Amino acid sequence: MSRPVAEYVALAQISNVRWDPEEDIFNSSFSIDHDFAGDLIELQAYAEKKCGFPLNDQIISQAVRILAKCGLLRVTDDNYSGTFVKIKASEFSNFIQQANNEYKAAKEDDDPLSIVTRPSDFPSAAAMMNHEMLEDYHELGDGWLKRALEGLKKKIEETGEYPDGTPNRDVDHIFAIPASDRVVTISDNAQNELEIASTAVIDAVTDVNGIDGDPTLRKIILGQLKAGRELIRSQIFHAQMLHLLMMDALKRLVEKYEGHVIGATAAAL
Repeated sequence: MSRPVAEYVALAQISNVRWDPEEDIFNSSFSIDHDFAGDLIELQAYAEKKCGFPLNDQIISQAVRILAKCGLLRVTDDNYSGTFVKIKASEFSNFIQQANNEYKAAKEDDDPLSIVTRPSDFPSAAAMMNHEMLEDYHELGDGWLKRALEGLKKKIEETGEYPDGTPNRDVDHIFAIPASDRVVTISDNAQNELEIASTAVIDAVTDVNGIDGDPTLRKIILGQLKAGRELIRSQIFHAQMLHLLMMDALKRLVEKYEGHVIGATAAAL
């Protein structure tokens, strides 16, 4: 079975792959792209430019989830900016280092399977284990990825389908869905209740030095929760974005701190 197309798409967005044959060879070999920042429409265009072939909403969504699990994506929303996404390509080397540190810690504890059984304790290592192409890209680089993307593009052009079986809906599908199907609007009362509950979780996490003693994991979870709170404050947001940001963090807290203040506040939210 073909490897997931979304993994190639996620890698393309943090890569330095270029498709313009007129670009200066020296610059394309030694320069590094800036981190992407923009709205959802700009993200769609950016991702397609980096990949070299059309993408639909399902592929984009899956790629966003992969990057979020690796701590390589941040999203926020407010009344003035709307939904705004940043892909932190420059943090990829830090992610790899953190994953390697977590692998080493699990091995030193003589329990390497804990990465699978307790992924919340080893978030970066678990993400790399679940998406092995991250390690491929780290080892093989842009040359390998560009060749893979070229192969994907050729296959899609030949068959009209994504080779991993992902439905190949019209690439404009993401912009054609009625707003009621994509956007959630909450009342003033609901916004107030959710903001109070999310602030309580944020405060509880802030009061500890680390999640399971890990300050990096604490920082990642706080970032997800604070970004989710910004969506709540806007009162109108893409439901998928809120779920992507907050549910993973909340489930980790509930599982790890059941019976404690952090777990109780997370469960309430």
